[in-house]
Amino acid sequence: MKAQKLKKLKSEETIVTVSVENLGTTKEREEVIQVRVFATEPARITVRKGVTIPVGDFQFARVDVELSLPCYREEVKRAYPLVANWVEDKVKEEITLITKD
Repeated sequence: MKAQKLKKLKSEETIVTVSVENLGTTKEREEVIQVRVFATEPARITVRKGVTIPVGDFQFARVDVELSLPCYREEVKRAYPLVANWVEDKVKEEITLITKD
């Protein structure tokens, strides 16, 4: 079987602002990310998950995490579990931050 070469994908860097609101307090931070350049119009996978958490005295906190990933149509089947798992992990992280006491 002949080994296949992987093509180097074109990408650019950009800065995004991540905003997290927790019990009325908003924190923002900037992150540098790689942005993939597509040769054609990409498909898009979007996964969103939310949960409402009781925090005591009839008060609740809401966590919503959404990730949208552009990809080529032939990559959707492989990329979907990556997006879904990332969202699930982030929801769990946020629940841990809210409930730690």
